[in-house]
Amino acid sequence: MKAAFVNAEEKFFQLSELLGSSEAGKMRLSEVESTVNGEGRELLRLLLQGYVDDRGLCDMGEKVIGSDGVVRSHRRVRDREMKTLFGAVIIKRIGYSHPGANSLFPKDGLLNLPKTSYSFNLQKLVAEESLRGSFAEGMESIRRMTGITIPKRQAEKTLLSASGDFHSFYEQKEYDTRRRADYPLLILTMDGKGMSMRKDPLRRITGKRAESNQTGMRRRLSPGEKKNSKRMAAVASVYLTDRFVRLPENIVGELSGKKDGTERKRPKSFEKRVWASLEHSFEKITGEMFDEAENKDPDRKKEWVALVGGDRKQIRYLAAEAEKHGVGLTIVCDFIHMLEYLWKASHAFFAEFGKRERWVEERLSGVLRAGQV
Repeated sequence: MKAAFVNAEEKFFQLSELLGSSEAGKMRLSEVESTVNGEGRELLRLLLQGYVDDRGLCDMGEKVIGSDGVVRSHRRVRDREMKTLFGAVIIKRIGYSHPGANSLFPKDGLLNLPKTSYSFNLQKLVAEESLRGSFAEGMESIRRMTGITIPKRQAEKTLLSASGDFHSFYEQKEYDTRRRADYPLLILTMDGKGMSMRKDPLRRITGKRAESNQTGMRRRLSPGEKKNSKRMAAVASVYLTDRFVRLPENIVGELSGKKDGTERKRPKSFEKRVWASLEHSFEKITGEMFDEAENKDPDRKKEWVALVGGDRKQIRYLAAEAEKHGVGLTIVCDFIHMLEYLWKASHAFFAEFGKRERWVEERLSGVLRAGQV
C-alpha cells in the first residue's frame, strides 16, 4: 500500500469494524445505510486525496518558461482547495513565479484542474440540478448528495461559465460522416418561445410597455392589461432524417386519434443539434442554422427543408440565407395554427361536437390536398 493511501485504508478498516460490531447488529438497515452513506463518502474523499498526493508536487526543475516566453525561477509550494463530489481535497504543488507575470502551476495542468475551486464533475452537477428548478432547490439537492454547500451566486457563475462553451463545443465537434449518406433530408427548423423575465433584461420596447402597464393590482391583471413580462427566445434545430410520406387522410386520422391499421414508425433524427438564445436575434440564429447545415451537408447532396410556424419575418430570413448560401430550400409551414382557426369557425355553424369535427376534418383534408406536390 502506497503511503498516500494509508488514511483511506485506515478509514476502510474502521468502517468495516463498525459494520461488524455488536453495536451495528442492533441497528436497523436504514441506520446502517445512513452511516455507510456518510462514512463511505469520507472514504471516497480520502481515496481522491490519496490520488492527488500520490501525483507529487510536480517539480519541473529550477525554472519553467511559460507560453508568454517569460522565465519563472522563483519556486514555492502552495496549497489549493478543490471541492469535489466527495468533499474538499487539498492539492499541494510547486508554483513558479516571476515579478509582473502570472504564476504557473504545472500540477494544475497535469491534473487538468478548473480555474474555479469546484471540480468539473461538481460543476456539471450544478448545471444539471439548476435546470430542474430554482438555484436554491438545486444547491440544496447537491448539499444532500455531496455534503458540499455552494452559494447561490457561485452556482449562477458556474452555470454562466458552462454556457459560454456552447458555441466553441460545436465548432470543434466531429460528426460521423459515414452514416450521413443514409439520410436524404436535411431539416432546419426554428420557432419562438416566450420566456418570463425580470424587468431589467427585457428588451427596450417591451420594458417600456411593462412600465406603462403598472397598476395597483399586483396579483391580478387589470381588464385589457398585458403582462409584457416575456422576452422571445429564438429556438433552432438542424438534423438529418429519412423521408416519411403520408397522405392527407393519414394526417387527419392521426390528429383525430382514428387508427386505420396503416400506421408506420416515424424515422429517427440523426446528428440533431438543438439550441436557443435570448441574446441573439432570429436573423442571427438563422445564419447559425445555415452554418450548421453546411457542416452536415458540405457537398449539397441533401434536400434542404425548413419547418416554420408561418412567421413572415422568419420566412424572409430563411429565404435570404438560402440565397446567400446558394442552396435550394423547401419551406414547410406548420398548419396547426390554421387548424385552431378552423375549430373556431366550426362553432359558428354547428352546436354538436360531432358535426363540428366532421366539418373541420373535411376542410383540413382540402387544405392538405391543396398543398400536395
